[in-house]
Amino acid sequence: HLESAYAAAPQSRASRQMLAESYAIAGDVKRAAELLRTVDTSAGQIDVRVFWYEHIGEPQRAEWLRQAAHSL
Repeated sequence: HLESAYAAAPQSRASRQMLAESYAIAGDVKRAAELLRTVDTSAGQIDVRVFWYEHIGEPQRAEWLRQAAHSL
């Protein structure tokens, strides 16, 4: 669904960020980083999402998202 939303409205920051996050938590860090480069993350929203994955007991997913964000 996110890929369809992105295809329909590639200018949508929210769609790009959510799709990038979905790639990251699936372990596709490279693809996530490529898409995150097109998103303004200066508000710290990725750090909040990393915290969330750690909080819910998903440290691997948190790490993949952290890696994608640090690849920027």
